[in-house]
Amino acid sequence: MADMMLNLMIVFADAEQQMIVDRVQQSIDKAIDESKRVGCPPYGCTVEDGFMQQIPSEYTRAQRFIREVKKAMKRPLQPNSSRYLIQVYNQY
Repeated sequence: MADMMLNLMIVFADAEQQMIVDRVQQSIDKAIDESKRVGCPPYGCTVEDGFMQQIPSEYTRAQRFIREVKKAMKRPLQPNSSRYLIQVYNQY
């Protein structure tokens, strides 16, 4: 009798979980259809009413950081740098 009750509770829990998953997916699909952002906004931005807004001070800081990373990527690789080791590792 206890096994039957346990199995019944498991079935209800699975059904409830599936309903939650379906509701969340419907909300995501609706947001995508309305051209709203889904997921976390990138650094330097925030979401207001489902639309992404830039935070000027943080956005310029992020752009500066990206420029510095791109400059560093153009420099020649040093044999003891992590970029060099990653590139060597990815060759195999």
